Amino acid sequence: MKLLITMFLFAAAQTGLARVVTFTQLDLDKDGYITISEVKDNELVSDFDIADLNADGKLSRSEYAQYRSATLNQMNDQAIDKKGQHAKTRKIEGDKADM
Repeated sequence: MKLLITMFLFAAAQTGLARVVTFTQLDLDKDGYITISEVKDNELVSDFDIADLNADGKLSRSEYAQYRSATLNQMNDQAIDKKGQHAKTRKIEGDKADM
């Protein structure tokens, strides 16, 4: 479990997402939805159309939760890939040293 947390924090730091913004923080007008104008200063602005699953121009709490879950899963996958690449590099370097 500690490894997963460490990998998440590493990935978050690498992608600039160390601080996850909550739905409530983004819902500036408190109408229960997030609109593109409410996320104009957030990384979500570039993925808004992807996160807006029903294409109604606003994100429900459920759509935002699904987007965040997918984003965190992607970050975790990237951290695992990066960890694997480092392990391969160490193995190759170790093999070279044995020669």
